[in-house]
Amino acid sequence: MDEDPAIAELTEGVRRMNLPRAGPQIGTTPAGDRVFRSSHGRDNNGNLVRGPGWSPDGDTYTSLAGNVHNTANPPPGACFNCGGMHWRRDCKHSTGRLIGA
Repeated sequence: MDEDPAIAELTEGVRRMNLPRAGPQIGTTPAGDRVFRSSHGRDNNGNLVRGPGWSPDGDTYTSLAGNVHNTANPPPGACFNCGGMHWRRDCKHSTGRLIGA
């Protein structure tokens, strides 16, 4: 099913607004991308960046509330981006990029 053009336009408009994610910004990468606790993506230079909520191997995320999500297991619910049953970081519809410059 094709995406509704109005939804696609709204989504693109929100993306261009460059709004911060929930939670405080932790810092920035050398490429100028903003990094948050839950960041998991590539910076403007193509380097993989993980926020401090992620384990060093990138398989486990711990929320501020202390909830531990092992992304090696199936997700607890549908993807926020497309509704598929995979983790958001693995979504083919996501740019996989950090929010930033």
